[in-house]
Parts: sequence; structure tokens; C-alpha cells
Amino acid sequence: MTRTAPARLRYALARPPWAVGAGLVALAAMGAAGLLLWALHGAGPGPWPALLGLALWLAAGGSAWWRWRHWPGGWLEWDGLEWWLHAGRAGGPVLLRAAPEVCWDGQGFLLLRIAPGSGRPHWLWLQGASAPLLWGDLRRAVYWRARPAASA
Repeated sequence: MTRTAPARLRYALARPPWAVGAGLVALAAMGAAGLLLWALHGAGPGPWPALLGLALWLAAGGSAWWRWRHWPGGWLEWDGLEWWLHAGRAGGPVLLRAAPEVCWDGQGFLLLRIAPGSGRPHWLWLQGASAPLLWGDLRRAVYWRARPAASA
């Protein structure tokens, strides 16, 4: 028995909600507090270990902030055979090398890892509230994998 592919669909990408951003800020604040305690209670000889820790914390926090601000827009498309990413920027659709990988399924949202045609992987955030009528179809398409027909 073969399963047929899920219906074609387009689903809009979203930036993760403010709660995710607030969690990242809280995590950064805990890191800063830990770094401060470490520096105050003997980070090592001289100021260099504490300064290196501060530089690493600033780099990690700056990278997270930049990624938050430049979260991709556009939509994800399933054409019945392949996945396409239509970025909000000019350049046209990009064929994905593989199906999106579900990294976090919160039932009302999905965090996907995708591999565009070239370059490093990207993260996509999809929310059920963006298009409630298509949410079930999107979830079926993301989890669907073709299986060969069983011979009788």
C-alpha cells in the first residue's frame, strides 16, 4: 500500500514570539551574572580571563540578537514532490536539498531546520495561528516521507 503525498501548500514564516526572545534575554542575563560572580571570585591571574569571558559573552549575545532581528521572512512551499523556500528578499525560490527537519514541535508551532540549495542550514519558525486552516496540512507534509509500495 502506498501513501499519497500531502496536498500542495504555502505557509508563511514567522519570527518566534516575544516569549522566546524574553527567554533568550533571561538566559543572557544569567550568563552575565555568572560571569560577574566568576570575575569577582577569582577568574584567574590578572584581568585577562574575565575580559575574554566578557568578549565571548558579548559575541554570543550579539550573534543571538542579530539572528533574532534578521529572522527570515517569506514562506515555505510544498509542491507535492519537493520543498521550496521563498525568502522575503529578492532572489526567487530556493529548492531545499532535503525535507525540513523538525527540531521542536510544540503542537501550535514548529521549529524547523532546513538545508537550502547552498550554504549552511537555516532555522524556520512556523506558527499555527498564522494560518489555522492549513496547519494540519503543513504538519502532515513536514512529517510525511515517501515509502515504496509493498509487493504482493
